[in-house]
Amino acid sequence: LINNDSDSWECPPLGMESHRIESDQLSASSMSQYSFSPQRARLNMQDDMRGGAWCANSEDRIHWFEIDARRETEFTGVITQGRDSLNDDKDTPVMNQLAEPVLARYIRIIPQSWNGSLCMRLEVLGC
Repeated sequence: LINNDSDSWECPPLGMESHRIESDQLSASSMSQYSFSPQRARLNMQDDMRGGAWCANSEDRIHWFEIDARRETEFTGVITQGRDSLNDDKDTPVMNQLAEPVLARYIRIIPQSWNGSLCMRLEVLGC
């Protein structure tokens, strides 16, 4: 997935962590409960009282998380992170660079596997 040829695909974070991406731009297939809503999916979110991640409803079969960039954007990657938890290493961000930049208004992340319950925090990279 990583382009080793050049740094031309490197784009800055679009603003999940900084809240430049607003809550009404986020949607998901489901949530396990209100405290794990899509608005909780911001990278490095930590909030023991209300849940520091988006968590999908485990009864659903298809899961997705979507961001509306509100305009055409060249998406180049996604940084993912597990739920803030004491159980194991869920704080290390993982860079997932797209093989090719994708020009679109929306980006939908479709998790393929997870350990335990499906929860995540993320940041999207784009220009």
